Amino acid sequence: ITMGGGVGLSVHGRFRVATERTVFAMPEMAIGLFPDVGGGHFLPRLPGQLGMFLALTGYRLKGADVFHAGVATHYIPSAQLDALERDIGTLTSRNVDELTKILDHHHSQSNLSEFTLQPHLDVINSAFSQSSVESVLSTLMSDTSPFAVDQYNAIIKGSPTSLKVAFA
Repeated sequence: ITMGGGVGLSVHGRFRVATERTVFAMPEMAIGLFPDVGGGHFLPRLPGQLGMFLALTGYRLKGADVFHAGVATHYIPSAQLDALERDIGTLTSRNVDELTKILDHHHSQSNLSEFTLQPHLDVINSAFSQSSVESVLSTLMSDTSPFAVDQYNAIIKGSPTSLKVAFA
């Protein structure tokens, strides 16, 4: 589980491995805070408007979605972690290319599920590209899909001040 400040610390590592047990979220809006400098730097660099979506809604990415969203560099099922550790243990130097090959190999062996947000990316990119929190909310309100309604409801539960700071 990587949330809030933990994201700001860990997300800048060269390698970020997710498993089916991984949970990633930025729940700051719900507790009157906003993403810290680490999250504030990383979130806008995610594809499309995923960063703003995650920051304003606190949506929890799980498992392979952490990889699909660009947060994790690799997805490796937890059942393969012992083998991964064993393979990393065979490295005789700190050669980044060799480590990359090992991680890529284990990643390629995983049965990666589809990105569960894929069907909602048009809504995410449209709504969260707006010029203000109010415009985001208005765009979500005009969309009657269950996903848009859920995101609208998640945002309005957040601290108004935190939403504005995160949006800035």
